[in-house]
Amino acid sequence: MTSSPETALPVGKRRKWRSGGPRLSGKGRVNLRRIVVFALCIGAFGVALLAFRSVIANRVDPESARAALTRSQEYLKASNASAARSQAFGAVRADPQWGEAHLALARASLALDEGIAAEASLRRAVDNGIDPKRIHALMAHAILLQGDPRRALVEANKAPEADRLYALRVRTRAYLAGGNLAAAVALACRDEGIALAAQLLLYPATDLLRLKGMPEKAYLGEEHLETLGRDPRASPLYASHAGLAPAILGVGPHDFLYGDNMAYAQALRAAGVPLTLREFPTLNHGFFSYTAISEDSLHAAQQLCADLNAHFEGASRA
Repeated sequence: MTSSPETALPVGKRRKWRSGGPRLSGKGRVNLRRIVVFALCIGAFGVALLAFRSVIANRVDPESARAALTRSQEYLKASNASAARSQAFGAVRADPQWGEAHLALARASLALDEGIAAEASLRRAVDNGIDPKRIHALMAHAILLQGDPRRALVEANKAPEADRLYALRVRTRAYLAGGNLAAAVALACRDEGIALAAQLLLYPATDLLRLKGMPEKAYLGEEHLETLGRDPRASPLYASHAGLAPAILGVGPHDFLYGDNMAYAQALRAAGVPLTLREFPTLNHGFFSYTAISEDSLHAAQQLCADLNAHFEGASRA
């Protein structure tokens, strides 16, 4: 009969089995301790290095900030807004409490049409010592880029004389943005197959080449007027109008855009677009904003809103 390995051992010499595996010898335990201590030392050194780099990175360096600001301004003059923003970021990192650095970052953001970022930088500029009067025109531009022409106008009107031309450009864009943008969006929706119940056009600027005066130059830039002024996205009169949503057009004969509006009304009719044309004989440009002080403006606004509501009701029944 064959005995098991365990029973074959002499009495008192049976092997003791342990679930944890073989025990380390004294020398093995010492080596393991050394490895653990060494790893902890490496970790502590890494933490100290990161802390040191953080301190160095957060150290204020006014000289570097001013050099970066100068480069940002040079890039902006060269119409390289992306590089200007990168250098402005460098100026802010080098001296986070220098208001001029935040102001430069705001200007670069505006050049990139980033209204939200520009507004945030302008607020930080004021928090860090910039006179609030210096930012009104810039803030108006930032607000306009976010699609709020009325608030942009309020802010632009606060601008000091030194920023008069900049504020004028923003105000012009704000005034033209409403009807012009509505007409351009209606064209884009038609092209994308998006059905609209109607388009409400309040004294829109539809031909930016028509007057060739200050508003068009301020909106597009004098050097680009002849080329961009014929782009249907800027001047809807030059588009194809077939298939557009029904239009409601409101204007007064004292409006500097009255001739423009009559030409657009004719173009819409020629393309077979259903048109409700409302002419208000006593009113001029911007009357929709004067309802609190002008009865004629109030009645005109109520009429146009009623026209729009009728289109909504018709679309809901269709």
